[in-house]
Amino acid sequence: MTLTARVVLDEGQSVVIEDPHYQYAHHALEAHGARVVAVPVDADGLLTSRLPRRPPRLIVVTPAHQFPSGVVMSLDRRIELLNYAAKHGCWIFEDDYDGELHYHGRPPPALRSLDMGGRVIYAGTFSKTLFPGLRLGYIVCPSALRGDIRAAKIYDDFGCSSIEQTALATFLESRQYEKHLRKSLAELRNRRQALRIDHGYGAVVLV
Repeated sequence: MTLTARVVLDEGQSVVIEDPHYQYAHHALEAHGARVVAVPVDADGLLTSRLPRRPPRLIVVTPAHQFPSGVVMSLDRRIELLNYAAKHGCWIFEDDYDGELHYHGRPPPALRSLDMGGRVIYAGTFSKTLFPGLRLGYIVCPSALRGDIRAAKIYDDFGCSSIEQTALATFLESRQYEKHLRKSLAELRNRRQALRIDHGYGAVVLV
């Protein structure tokens, strides 16, 4: 997110974030000089009807699993958000921090996969599916931003460790990551089920 902010934001420009939201995201954007505008979330995700008339430079969302509510953004809201960004020339930062860990049915398509206007910057991580200490993530971005984001990463820390990257690449190419993910999903689904509390009127689930 900080790399994206460095590339697409100038100090004083506005950024929309979800309400509620991940506090460190708010702090990181403010530290970059952004004017942060919070837009409420309901059972279908970000309330696109509440997006500001004066369009922001960037919209930060967690559509696969909204943090901290756990809401999954509906397909209709995803389309509305993409249309808003295309109309106003906004960038969307799609923070898919645990999209692989989906427990019921087929997950909705990522915003990036629906993006026909080249406005979505998709960020994922291996911290949730492998381990946080790996400190490896990835960005899928419009081609127009690729060179600038790559340069921002180099200027930030000269790149991630080649040893960890090579080991992860081998793990992915061998298909062992897929096997690990299937086992992890089964185990986490069992743990999630154990946390369900049935009061007779329905189950309460910790998300």
